[in-house]
Amino acid sequence: MGSASLRMPPINGLALAPGANPIGQPVDWIDPPAGPASNAYGTRVSAVDADGNEVAGLRLPPIAAPLATYTGWNVYKSEPGELCDRDGSYIPFAKTKAERETTGDPRPSLEERYQSRANYVAKIKATAEALVAERLLLPADAAAYMKAAEAADGF
Repeated sequence: MGSASLRMPPINGLALAPGANPIGQPVDWIDPPAGPASNAYGTRVSAVDADGNEVAGLRLPPIAAPLATYTGWNVYKSEPGELCDRDGSYIPFAKTKAERETTGDPRPSLEERYQSRANYVAKIKATAEALVAERLLLPADAAAYMKAAEAADGF
C-alpha cells in the first residue's frame, strides 16, 4: 500500500501510510517466537474512485451517494508511519464550491454533487431501492439509510 501505488486524491490532512502492517502466520501466544514472523501474508487493497472510496463489493447507499471519503484504514497521529488497528477515516466533503476551492480539496463539494438535500435523499433512495430489488439489502435497512439521509449534516 505504498503511496506510489495508491490512487487516493490529494486530501489536505490525510496522512498516507507508507505500507501495510505485516500479517504473519498465527503463532503460539503462550510461547511466541523470539523474532518477527519469517513468512508474512501479502496485503491486497481495493481500488478507489476519485473521492478515495473503495470500488469493490456492494456500493451501499452511503458509498454510492457519499458525504465524505471513508477509508478502512488510518494512521496513528503520534506515529504517522504506523497503521491504526481497526480504525478507519472519515474525511467530509466541503459544503460549497467556494469552501472546497479555499481549502484546495479536489473532491466536488456537496453543493456541486447534489445541489440540495432533496437530491441527495433521492439518490440514497434510488440506490437503496435498487439493492432491495436485487435482494442485497433488507427493506428495514433501506428505511434506516433513508432516515439517516434525511437527517444528514452538511446541507
